Amino acid sequence: MNQLNRTTLSQSKRKASQSLTKPQIQVLNLARTEIPQPSLSLERAKGRGSGEIRFGNDNLFPQECAELFRESPTLGAVITSKADYFAGEDIEYDSGEGYVNGKGYSHQALIRHWAMDYELTGNAYALLHRFGGATNIYHIDSVKVRRKADLDTFLISKNWANSRRAEFEPYEIPEFPKFGTIEGKDGEFSMVQIRDYEPGFDYYGLPKWKGAIYYAKLETLIGQFNANMFDNGLFGSGILTLNSDGMNDEEVEAMVRSVKRDLVGTERGNTGKIIILVGGRESTSQFQELTKEFDGSYTELKGVCEDTIVSACGWKRSLAGLQTQGALGNNQQILNEYSVAMKDIKRRRKALLGQLDEINTEFKWWSDYEIIDTPPINEADGALQGQQIQQMMTILNDEMMSDERKIEVLRFALEWIMKQQK
Repeated sequence: MNQLNRTTLSQSKRKASQSLTKPQIQVLNLARTEIPQPSLSLERAKGRGSGEIRFGNDNLFPQECAELFRESPTLGAVITSKADYFAGEDIEYDSGEGYVNGKGYSHQALIRHWAMDYELTGNAYALLHRFGGATNIYHIDSVKVRRKADLDTFLISKNWANSRRAEFEPYEIPEFPKFGTIEGKDGEFSMVQIRDYEPGFDYYGLPKWKGAIYYAKLETLIGQFNANMFDNGLFGSGILTLNSDGMNDEEVEAMVRSVKRDLVGTERGNTGKIIILVGGRESTSQFQELTKEFDGSYTELKGVCEDTIVSACGWKRSLAGLQTQGALGNNQQILNEYSVAMKDIKRRRKALLGQLDEINTEFKWWSDYEIIDTPPINEADGALQGQQIQQMMTILNDEMMSDERKIEVLRFALEWIMKQQK
């Protein structure tokens, strides 16, 4: 009986051990990114919980944009750069010192926030608050806003993914010129929507870079992949075989933990994983290096992602602080790109600010104004550098000058240019 119990217990332990070591496979669905399609049925929207018109199949397209803005280095750099140039270096007013709302945000700060939403999600929203005989204007995050199916009201929620929960239940604000109250808040409120035109879309705008959304997502995944390669990827840097002669299981496990603690991972300066094999009595300790022919994966694909995102946004790499490969990257080139980009910025300013300036005629928040634009570099410096480059090209093309003399002259010219830039 005791022998039977011991046998049964041994079999149970073996089964438990096997179940613990059995490989577990999970499938992660990373392909949820999508470009929204037009909402065609208002009746279906009216029958939904809060009556909102969905923005994307899961109603979370603005959240997707905000997530990609944080995770895609290129998209984040381009949108931030465009918003900065959109708001300008300064604003000059015909009279007064400009406008500051009840929360301390200046007119220029509001323009920058509206521009960022406008470029990122294709929509910007202004909140009007009337209280105590005065009306202030504020920016409201476009990620929080949806249009209601009655087309006269906006719905606001801090978390649309969980909008059915009581703490995130949407509240209503009427569209300007109507004003309405919000439970628990003083005064009356109204909202203004400014959106990019998109064929087939009657309720929301779409951002210019919508065609590059998959490339922005891909750029984030490339970064995550390479980070995992360093931190916990399956590609090892070597195989370490250890002699376990005379060691029990506990001692073997302690030895493996010690080796992994000191040699594996990135926190201690290691760049790869070591695969540890514990041999028997006949084995000797040895290390076999695993070589790889690359320092990072998908680097060329990442370059394609960067170029596609910048192009889709209608922007220039140099203005977003991105390296321009295969080009001189001189000051004159940057000035030329700045000139082209600012033509588009000024057109989009009219689309975004024109509607708000029209409303301003009623409330007089700011007087007539001009946004002051400043090039990223001094135009005189750009012209000078352009002349210097042209002169060097002339030297290189001079057939009468020896190669040694060309090198000597160019070296002197480059040293002089470097001193001037300091």
